[in-house]
Amino acid sequence: MDRTTGRFGDTEEMLKSIEEKLTKTEELPYLAKSLIYEDVCFSLHYLSNKYKECGSPIEFLMFMNLRGTLDFINDYYGTQFYQQLQARVKTNGHNYRIDILVAESFRENDKNATRIAIECDGHDFHEKTKEQAQHDKQRDRYLQMEGFKVMRFTGSEIYNHPSKCATDVGSMIESLIGS
Repeated sequence: MDRTTGRFGDTEEMLKSIEEKLTKTEELPYLAKSLIYEDVCFSLHYLSNKYKECGSPIEFLMFMNLRGTLDFINDYYGTQFYQQLQARVKTNGHNYRIDILVAESFRENDKNATRIAIECDGHDFHEKTKEQAQHDKQRDRYLQMEGFKVMRFTGSEIYNHPSKCATDVGSMIESLIGS
């Protein structure tokens, strides 16, 4: 996949196609067509930017599936969880980048707050060598000492069952908030 154009090809080309189809749709009033087009443009722009922020396609897939899970939890429990791509964390003298951080709004730096470090482990960078495995395990321990819960998913898990992975994160949140 090309990061500049996103997963679905050239964004500009897609917008032109949508605009042409909306123009040809006679039964919709002009205002409705404009609103639909604006919404599609905003959504594509948002998704394109998020895709560029991700370190890999599996991170993007996990991010997209977590959106619905977090929306449900926030609505149902009255919480304010959010997700952040490529979150930077300093712990035990080391700087780490978490693929996706899920945390409660306004309590990000509180060690007692629910903070989940989600790692999307593609085969190329994780546990391919003993050194990589050791680094990941040590990193997980340091994050746990700082109060993070760490959830690791393989690329195959995310690719084959993305909604199940997001549901597992939701179940972890529910167990941590005491439902």
